[in-house]
Amino acid sequence: MSRLSLFNPEYISHETSLTSLAFLAAVALAAAYAIGRFLTTSPLATLPGPPSPSVFTGHLLKISSPNGGIDFRDSITETYGGMVKLKALLGVRISIVLPRYAR
Repeated sequence: MSRLSLFNPEYISHETSLTSLAFLAAVALAAAYAIGRFLTTSPLATLPGPPSPSVFTGHLLKISSPNGGIDFRDSITETYGGMVKLKALLGVRISIVLPRYAR
């Protein structure tokens, strides 16, 4: 009676090799996607905007505050113009375009 182990050729079946191949393909696709996202630049990267106050929340706390949101919007449009790049949760880039500047 032979003992089955990962190194025994009898243990590796056709289903195991297909599962491993599918897993490796998924990992390769995910890695290619992540590298592609890292290497490409977005048009939003060239827009002006204030530095992010927090890595985790970005500008969302300033934008969503009841009274400070309008003041924040007015101050960034005076400083940076009508198209502004801001950061959302975890550094996701967002843009704000005010209607009076979108011509």
